[in-house]
Amino acid sequence: MRILSEDVLEQLSRLREVPARDFRIPDSLWAHIIYDAALAHHRNVLPQEHLLKALTPLYLGKTASFVLDSQGLTTAEAEHLIETLCRTFEKEKEYLVTRWPQSHDARDVVSTTPARSERSQP
Repeated sequence: MRILSEDVLEQLSRLREVPARDFRIPDSLWAHIIYDAALAHHRNVLPQEHLLKALTPLYLGKTASFVLDSQGLTTAEAEHLIETLCRTFEKEKEYLVTRWPQSHDARDVVSTTPARSERSQP
């Protein structure tokens, strides 16, 4: 089983051709990477330590993207970039939700605790 989806791998592969000065990991791609990692962790695809090590180069790439994008910006402008990233995670949440393993609806779960009137008295 893979950590990253086929689409994410394809987008990352295309970034190999980009010159260093133009390198950017788009916010939507970053959100999908993190959501794929959350799914991989939930499904126990790899031990947690290995998963984190596998994500480290991608994290460094996203950090480099932020540094390149924020060069020469004021603090307020740089904070706006972070807020935009946060909104992207919110916008892309459906990507995670549709892939998350479905559990039983709480209304469908039958309680194993007897009703109060059925409990035996001490």
